[in-house]
Amino acid sequence: MTVVNNDNLASLDNLVVVRLVDCRRCSHLPTLGQLPVLKTLVIDGMMAVKQIGTELYTQSDGNGVQPDYSSSGTQKRNALFPALTTLEIKNCPNLEEWLQSESTNPPDLELFPCLEKLLIVGCPLLTITPTGCPSLRHLELKQIKSAQRLLQYGKSSKLTSLILNDVKELTHLPKELCEQLTSLETLDIRACHKLACLPDDLGKLTSLKKLGVWWCLVLKTFPEIGGLRSLIQLDIRGCRELTEAPYGLGACTSLEKLGITSCRNLDLKRRLEEERVSGSGEYRIAESVLRLPRLRRYVVGGNGINENEEEQPDHFVPDISPLLTMKSIRLLGLVGWPKLKSLPDQLRRFTVLETLTIMGFDGLEEMPEWIGELSSLFRFTIIRCRNLRHLPSRTVMLGMKKLESIQIWNCPILAEGCAKDVGPEWHKISHIKYIEVDGQTIQNLP
Repeated sequence: MTVVNNDNLASLDNLVVVRLVDCRRCSHLPTLGQLPVLKTLVIDGMMAVKQIGTELYTQSDGNGVQPDYSSSGTQKRNALFPALTTLEIKNCPNLEEWLQSESTNPPDLELFPCLEKLLIVGCPLLTITPTGCPSLRHLELKQIKSAQRLLQYGKSSKLTSLILNDVKELTHLPKELCEQLTSLETLDIRACHKLACLPDDLGKLTSLKKLGVWWCLVLKTFPEIGGLRSLIQLDIRGCRELTEAPYGLGACTSLEKLGITSCRNLDLKRRLEEERVSGSGEYRIAESVLRLPRLRRYVVGGNGINENEEEQPDHFVPDISPLLTMKSIRLLGLVGWPKLKSLPDQLRRFTVLETLTIMGFDGLEEMPEWIGELSSLFRFTIIRCRNLRHLPSRTVMLGMKKLESIQIWNCPILAEGCAKDVGPEWHKISHIKYIEVDGQTIQNLP
């Protein structure tokens, strides 16, 4: 067992930052709670630590008397970690308990009174945590087992950012969160594979600006979001069991960026057919989008076809024509399916587009000549179009006067064809300022 020596800590009144990194044999933490101006504490890679106990907060003498570390006069309040604003606990795989200090029993002794950012990553066994943190603004929990106790921190009315990533036992969020998080601006939930539902009162987060829900594999429904009048960005991705798109989308009039992709049970083809008959279904999304006056970024597709290749159509593409009336769209992303052989013909009419991303059109072998009609296009990104061989003709590419950037990812045939100076497609793009292939910059002209 190894313990960090506390003997000289009482004299380190000017410490502002402490980083304890890769102290793999250290089983106990030093006493830091009464350092008067400590603002940042990072605990990272301490493999032997199983418990964060009261020794972190205070150190007593043999008679149990706590020393006075505030003689310098810099400690303004009766508190532990009186000035700490950032606390990060990372990669402590054996950490099970983070205990409340026994010295916080007096009601006038606060714990972490100024803490604004709390990050806990890679602590899969951690289940017991203290309470407190009245000033918390950013809470990020990643690669942990459970978040129910830790989410008690999230009940601070000052919290502006809540990020949950790979919380293995998270099945739901506390109902009261939506009533208490009146200042929340960012809610990001990723890879929480047991999350079955979101709070029904999600629409009460009236300050929310960014909402992301990624790869929550058992999430089936999305609550009403019409009350999110401040929402700027909504991204729903990889929620395979999601059967219904968000209701109230059209009321989110501040929305600028919208993406709904890789949600395979949103059967786009079936719902479009229902729309023609009954006025319901997937077009609800498109019709809601038409009422979003600030929308500048829209990502659609890849969310309606069964992943079984035999069941994928070779002719169906997203109908994006309802978006043509929206003059605000500047960035459009289209996610296709492996057997699709063409891009939506309506795309040629989006002459105000500045950024276009297409992804997953494996059946596409030639980029259509009409791409040249996108006269405002500045950036063109092509991702995972594995059979794409040809770009439009050199004449067409030269005619796209505003095009300055082409990025190609995971398109092996096209990448080979665009090899600098030698590929058969290179002469079509050699005039473009910035060209990137699979993350490698092959041209960057002034």
